[in-house]
Amino acid sequence: MDIGPVVNEPSKRDSGVALLIAIWVLALVATIALVVTRDARTSAMIAGNERLAVEARAAAEAGIERLALTLLAEAAGGRLTPSAAEKTLPRRHTGNRSSGIAREGATLPVLGGGQAVALDGRRYRLSFGEAFLVLSAQAETGKVDLNRGDETVLRTLFQQFDPDEGPAAAERVLARRARPAGSRVSPWRLRAEHFNQVSDLARLGIVSAPLYARLAPYLTVTGQNPLPDPLTAPRPVLAAMALSRSVRDEIESVRGAPPRPRDWREGLILTLRAEAVLPDGTRAEARALTRISSSATGSLTYLERDAYAYPTAWVPSQ
Repeated sequence: MDIGPVVNEPSKRDSGVALLIAIWVLALVATIALVVTRDARTSAMIAGNERLAVEARAAAEAGIERLALTLLAEAAGGRLTPSAAEKTLPRRHTGNRSSGIAREGATLPVLGGGQAVALDGRRYRLSFGEAFLVLSAQAETGKVDLNRGDETVLRTLFQQFDPDEGPAAAERVLARRARPAGSRVSPWRLRAEHFNQVSDLARLGIVSAPLYARLAPYLTVTGQNPLPDPLTAPRPVLAAMALSRSVRDEIESVRGAPPRPRDWREGLILTLRAEAVLPDGTRAEARALTRISSSATGSLTYLERDAYAYPTAWVPSQ
């Protein structure tokens, strides 16, 4: 009798091994898919954050240009008025991260809205597309000059910001001033100075990074005079000058009035600042040290310029 080939049926053990292998393969494929999806999502988030940072930084840079053009027009004897779009707060600034913007925006005057720009660090608002801008101009004559500033004012200013480190740091500044000046010359100065830039304080290790960050906005190397100009001095500098109550009241009354016409012929050195905030809270800051003087069309020179951006919730400017 003819007997065909014998076919062995798979055992239960073989079926279990095959099932286990299949489960492991599926788990491996699922893990790979999860990793790829997560990496793709992370890359998209990074790209989105970088795009927002670029947008915020560009808006801050535009704010510097807009503020400079406003001052340049004033130096040339004209006036640059804001457009309706620049006056209106962007509508998308309504979320939790942007509510602070709306509140502060309602209290700030519009840049160029009817009077000359104050040069004492007073803040103004403006809109640029979906970005909200906070702008200010600070005359360098209102700051404490590192090279020739009054010693008492300099000591007091340093101590105000850090009673522990400030006094020793001020003495290091004065000790450097007592030595012969170096040979390196600043691009906009005609002679060498003990400090050619405010950043020399940090570069030379004279002050710590935290103290430098707090002091830098109130220091200069282009002040020219031992005492800051009280009409353009920031409030910490005014406090360091230890003026009498009557003098302070008189200064406040003058500063509270509309800015008077200025003499731009000799040129004014100003620190321009712009802070831009997007609807999601991404923020960027830009700073420019400029010299503006009057001529047929006005003259503008950028001496220093920088900008940086970072994603964060809105924090009102101090």
